[in-house]
Amino acid sequence: MKKRVTRREKFLGEMERVVPWVRLVAVIEPVYPRSGRVGRPPIGVERMLRMKLRAAMAGYILRKWSVDCSPDHCLRGPEYRLWLKDHLAIYGVKNAVLAPGYSATTKADS
Repeated sequence: MKKRVTRREKFLGEMERVVPWVRLVAVIEPVYPRSGRVGRPPIGVERMLRMKLRAAMAGYILRKWSVDCSPDHCLRGPEYRLWLKDHLAIYGVKNAVLAPGYSATTKADS
């Protein structure tokens, strides 16, 4: 029986096809921190790139789909018909600043 392809698998497959991973790794690897120092070893270059790119894509997609990312869903207008059920899901993601209504600080932080 053939397994159904999920949206996540489809997205990651498209990302694999489009992104020039070998060239990006070749550019970043010479300046990327190496292990050998005291403390936790850095994660691999390719893994770091994949995480950063996924975070950037998340912010971009939230903007493109006009998803209200504010804590109290306060954005008004016909374009904001979607909102995040849990706005803390993107808290701390640096590239989430692209998302409409996202604020890096909450009222508790102020």
